[in-house]
Amino acid sequence: SALSLTDKGMRLASRTIGVKAKHGKLEIEQGQLDGKSFKAVLDRSKLLVGKIETVAIRIMERARNVYRNVEELQQTRARRIRTRVEGTYQLNSETSYIKSEKNVNIDGKRIHLG
Repeated sequence: SALSLTDKGMRLASRTIGVKAKHGKLEIEQGQLDGKSFKAVLDRSKLLVGKIETVAIRIMERARNVYRNVEELQQTRARRIRTRVEGTYQLNSETSYIKSEKNVNIDGKRIHLG
């Protein structure tokens, strides 16, 4: 392990590092985290951000319930979208609009209109 202190900064190099404290605060004006793996285990998390940009090959999310509130627009651009629901699929809106350049298929035991 090595610790270097100069008038321009500090550098700590070690194979393993551990920090434990009851309370802590880290303030960095600009930062970067590089690594092969990152894991966080938290009882509760709150993140306040002006803008988030995520770039990933694949995103897997698992949750018991998800609630999302959007004040203005939620938009998804995709080559394909598939939604799989075991129970009821419910859509409530003031106005609904479906436009297709090709076929629209509705398959069900009963279809109620009106």
